[in-house]
Amino acid sequence: MEDQDGVSSLFVVPVVSFLILIALTIGLLHGETELALLCLFLLGMAVGARLWARASLSKVKTSILVDRDRVFPGERIHVTIEVANEKFLPVWLQTRLSVEGFESDSFSEKAWVKESGLLWYQKVRFEWELVAQKRGVYEMGPLHLKAGDPFGFFSQAKTIEGGISVVVYPRIVPVKSVRVPSRDLFGMCRTQCAVQDPVHILGTNDYQPWQPSRFIHWKASARHNHLQTKVFEPSAHEKVLFVVHVESFVRHDAKEEFERALEGVASLAFRFHQEGYALGLITDGMMQNGREPSVPVRRHREQLSTLFEILARLQMESRGDLLHLLRNQADLKGNTSVVSFAYEEDLSVREVLSNFEALRRSVILFLSNPSRSREKRRTPSHETRYSLHEVFVR
Repeated sequence: MEDQDGVSSLFVVPVVSFLILIALTIGLLHGETELALLCLFLLGMAVGARLWARASLSKVKTSILVDRDRVFPGERIHVTIEVANEKFLPVWLQTRLSVEGFESDSFSEKAWVKESGLLWYQKVRFEWELVAQKRGVYEMGPLHLKAGDPFGFFSQAKTIEGGISVVVYPRIVPVKSVRVPSRDLFGMCRTQCAVQDPVHILGTNDYQPWQPSRFIHWKASARHNHLQTKVFEPSAHEKVLFVVHVESFVRHDAKEEFERALEGVASLAFRFHQEGYALGLITDGMMQNGREPSVPVRRHREQLSTLFEILARLQMESRGDLLHLLRNQADLKGNTSVVSFAYEEDLSVREVLSNFEALRRSVILFLSNPSRSREKRRTPSHETRYSLHEVFVR
C-alpha cells in the first residue's frame, strides 16, 4: 500500500506555485530574463522533486533479520533491517519498525524510527537491541518505509506487511524440589537397578567375566578383536504428564494467575528434564497457530523445547472438555504420574481428578487459589495438593 505524503515546503503550497507562475508570466511579458529564468528554475525543481519522490521507493529492497527467534523474558535479541537501493537514483529514507512485546534501552517511540540517505546502489543497516518482556509470539513488523527526494520536498510511503516471528518462552524461576513417586520397574536408578532395560544401548565396553553372556555385542567384538559388552542407557521410564486446566482460569478471568501457572509448568518441566524424566503435556487451551496443544510423554533431546513452544503459544481460551481429551490420551495407559495446574478445585477439576483416581495415577495438584475451593473432600493416598505459590522459591 503506497501513499504520497507532502512535506511542508514552499514548493508544496499551491498558492506559492501559483505566485511563481504569475511572476513567470510577468517576466516573459516585460522581458525580464532573470526573473523568468528564476521562476523556470523553481518550477522545474518542484516538478523534478515530485517525480523523484514518486520513483524513490522503486527497486528498494528490505529484509528483517534477528540473531535468534526463541528467547526467555529478560533476554536480548539483536534486530537488523537491511535496505538496499538498487537503482541509480539516490533517495532519502526513513524506516519505522512496529514491535510488540519488546522494549529498547531508550524506552522511547523514537527508538523504532531511523533514517538515512541512500546513494545509488547503496545498502544501509539499521540495528536495535530489544529486550523480551513477556511470554508469547510476536511479529517483528510490519515495516513502514518513507522515501523521497534528497531535498525533502516530497515523499512516498509504503508499508511492508509480514515480518519475523519471535517466540518468548515462559519465565524459568527457581522452584522447590517436588517428589514424583516412581512406579516403574525400569527407571532412572540412583543405585544399581534390579533389572536392566535391553532396549536403549548407550555403547560398548570390554566384557567382564561376571557379566551375562547375552549382553555380548558380537559385531563390536569382531571389530575390536576381543569381547565387547553392551552398555545400556538408563531408560527414562519415570514419566510425568503435565495437565493445565485452562477453563478454570478462563472462568475467573485470572490472567496473571494463568501466566504464573505457566511459569510453574515451565520451571518444573526444566527441573524434571534435568533429572531425566520423560515429559508430556495436555491442556484444554488453544494455541495461536491452531495446532493441537499436546506433547506425548517421551524422553527426547527436543522434548523440552517442544513443550516450551506450546506454553509460549498457549492462549487463555478453552477448546473443549478436558476430561474428554484425557480419556483419549494414550499416555495414561502406562505408569505415568500427573502434575496438574488449575485456578481452583471446582467441579470440572474434581471430575478430572476422579478420572486419575480410577486409573490409580499418582497426582500432584497445584492450585493458584486453593482457598476458593468450594468444598473439602478426602484426598486419596496417591494425590497431593499444593498452593502454586508454595513451589516457587522466594
